[in-house]
Amino acid sequence: MEKRQKFDLGDIIKVKSIFSRISPKDIWHYGVVVGEETVVHFNLDDEFDITIIETDLQEFIGLGHDLQKCMISQINREFEPSEIVQRALSCVGSNFGGYNLISNNCEHFANWCASGTKFSNQAFFVDEGEEHGVAEKLLENLVAEPILKKLDKVNDVVETLQEKTVTMIDFIEDALGIDETAE
Repeated sequence: MEKRQKFDLGDIIKVKSIFSRISPKDIWHYGVVVGEETVVHFNLDDEFDITIIETDLQEFIGLGHDLQKCMISQINREFEPSEIVQRALSCVGSNFGGYNLISNNCEHFANWCASGTKFSNQAFFVDEGEEHGVAEKLLENLVAEPILKKLDKVNDVVETLQEKTVTMIDFIEDALGIDETAE
């Protein structure tokens, strides 16, 4: 049996999300260790709302693979472990301002618990040599491309209307006997 890493109260942990399989880079799911085998994190609750929930470590691990403890250098830790735990537990059952992939995700929550500041490296910051963060890439694929396709259709319609307008003007001028070249 594989020996699992031991976590301390207040540790910020992460597991590689199943969404990493469809993303151009790894996407991590973050949580806060609040008990020996208990984690608080953003996830679906029993009513399928995205809220802050408390689950056992096995359930948290089941959301992905490659469980890791975040190093202190990765998290600007401002609070003592007991305060981090208290901050995490105080949010259980809330939506923490409403889940948002870019501005309020599980990493924002975990970092807020440890530092008092909501931030997510994976949402915006990029690895060396990359132009966009994960959220930007996902948004580009999910939103920008469909909008650009719709804009192409709108441009086609506008072009067609312009052509028909010129044709209509020519028809009216002919019907009224107006000769533009005579002016």
